[in-house]
Amino acid sequence: QVGQALGQEQEQGRMVGVILSSLGEAEAATKAFKRAVFLEPDFIEALYHLGLLSLRQGRLRFAIKYLENVITVAKGRDGESSAVAGMTNREVVDVLQAEIRYHARAAEDGEP
Repeated sequence: QVGQALGQEQEQGRMVGVILSSLGEAEAATKAFKRAVFLEPDFIEALYHLGLLSLRQGRLRFAIKYLENVITVAKGRDGESSAVAGMTNREVVDVLQAEIRYHARAAEDGEP
């Protein structure tokens, strides 16, 4: 029952984060997603949202860290369906690796 309660709490944290993010409350959303990851370090969807929020805030170093964590978790679950955008974990890895390369090049070129 404890595991089920923690699972519900992490999912609530993710849902609150999504809502806050959609309302433009980036800092509060970040806290909600971080709480979900604290409860479940491999919570791929919360890590993904933390990466996206960090990108939007121009915090490239944090974005890359979170998105690389998503890649690591997704690779460990290769062949499974992912909770991220309805993609398989392999698709998540491919998309995020391309995103990281793009943003890293943009940062090197001085683009926002």
